[in-house]
Amino acid sequence: MRTVRTAGLLVVGVVSLLAVAGCGGGGGQADTGLPVIVTTTQASGPFRGTVLDQPLPKPSGTLTNTSGEQVDLATSTAGQVVALYVGYTHCPDVCPTTMADLSVAVRSLPAADRSKVSVVMITSDPGRDTQTRMREWLAAFDPTFVGLTGPYADVAKAAHEVGIPIEPPVQQPDGTWVVDHGAQVLLYSPRTGTAKLVFTSGFTPADIAHDMSTLIEGVDP
Repeated sequence: MRTVRTAGLLVVGVVSLLAVAGCGGGGGQADTGLPVIVTTTQASGPFRGTVLDQPLPKPSGTLTNTSGEQVDLATSTAGQVVALYVGYTHCPDVCPTTMADLSVAVRSLPAADRSKVSVVMITSDPGRDTQTRMREWLAAFDPTFVGLTGPYADVAKAAHEVGIPIEPPVQQPDGTWVVDHGAQVLLYSPRTGTAKLVFTSGFTPADIAHDMSTLIEGVDP
């Protein structure tokens, strides 16, 4: 039987960690050596996502894209609205739903704006998520979506830098796997290169498309 472990995103000015979910046959304990995130109750002004009081930079260092190229996320997406998600292709529920919702959101934008948005997924299961598998899986949602992988230490470092406490995937005696992944999408400004907007699992495509458009128009949280 599959279980899901989730540490929810706490709001109302409470010090909290961004959410993480573990999918598989059981759960471990979430890592606690992470940056502390403070969030507000609700998005303010024109935004529909939750606003972070402390902006998050893009992960540092390089990872490998599905073409085998080393990618520095900060420089390769400069000037873009970036929707960043940490997930994996064997996920049975949350990850494919999130990618599908992001696909709907991007397709709903005016054609001129779609090229200004980068949807990026960093795999939390690099042992099984090969470049080929990630490329084919993401292309089923949108061929422009970017998949990043690398040695586990590198992907875990990237995830931890944006407050997502993943742990190494564990195979259970019955052959199933427990894999941690994010339960939120971080939305980065094209001007500051930092994320102050977060959408937790279950967001509507219309809401994230609205905030993508608002960022493109030159408004920041």
